[in-house]
Formats: sequence, C-alpha cells, structure tokens
Amino acid sequence: SFFALPEESAVFNMFSEIEDYYPRILGEGTSAGYINGMWMGTLLEIEPEDGYWIRSLNATDIFINQAYQTEISSYNLHAGANLISYPSNTSILLEDALPDSLESNFLSILGEGVLAIRLEDGSWTGSLQYFEPNKGYWFIINEAMEFSYNLDQALPRSFITEENNKKHIQSSEQAFYY
Repeated sequence: SFFALPEESAVFNMFSEIEDYYPRILGEGTSAGYINGMWMGTLLEIEPEDGYWIRSLNATDIFINQAYQTEISSYNLHAGANLISYPSNTSILLEDALPDSLESNFLSILGEGVLAIRLEDGSWTGSLQYFEPNKGYWFIINEAMEFSYNLDQALPRSFITEENNKKHIQSSEQAFYY
C-alpha cells in the first residue's frame, strides 16, 4: 500500500525505475506488467485506498519522489475478499485497528506471508499481529460495509520486534487452509 503518492500516480510513472526487473503489479481484479518494453494490463493508476502485490525478477526497493500523504477517510468494502491499503506510516495492533462495532463482519485477514482468522468467540488467531506501513491486506468479510481503521493507538514503526521484521524471500506460491 502507499500512504503517500506523487501527483502523477500512473503505473508507468511510479514503477519506471524498476522496469529492468520486469515488474508485475496485481490489484483486486486488475493487473499490469512491463512486457517487451511497454506496460500492459488493466491497472493504469495506483489508488491510495487499494492494496497491491508487486513481483519482479530481482528484489528491489521502490522510491517515490515528491509524494504527498494521502487522506483516506473510509473504505467501501463488499462481501468477500477486498485488497486494501493500510494508510499510515506507523504500525498498529490488529485488535486496536478494527472498530469493535464492525469486527464481527471479519472472517480473516491475509497479508504477505501472514494470516489472522477470527474465531467464533471473537478472538483472533494466526501470525498477523500488526498492520504495517507499506503493506496491503486482503480483508475477507461476510457482508458489505463501510470501514475505517482506528489509528488512534498506532505505534512507532520501531515497536515491531526484530524477529517480526527479519528479511526473507516471499514465495509467490502460498496458500492458507482453514
């Protein structure tokens, strides 16, 4: 996710520095890829409220110059899977980020190599403990709703333990069974 974007957020503009790595960008129901010297696909513009999964031939960082913090007041979610952004530069505990009044609508939340499942008693289980900056999340919900993160209790990014922040190579072939 991008909590800050440049004024020009077209895919070809935002990812031009990594074209040598033939990036592929996947959004919810849309995608783009750099193939044979040109961008192809239905994803044309990066939106602040959407989450994205980016693959490339080599590991690389994406630097965005002259980015401006985006303001997202709420997300309109549909029943099923929604790939959305996390709109903050600080981390927050999963339980603190979700409004109590809406929490019963959540079935599970998936991130890059992490998962949280909501149990019948209302508690959460799984490896996803924090929402983190620059990450997108699949929210699996049972009915359409308007959603806003509770960001009042967001933690400085340094709160994340070194163990949770270790570098690793993320598999593009993963599955969660529950």
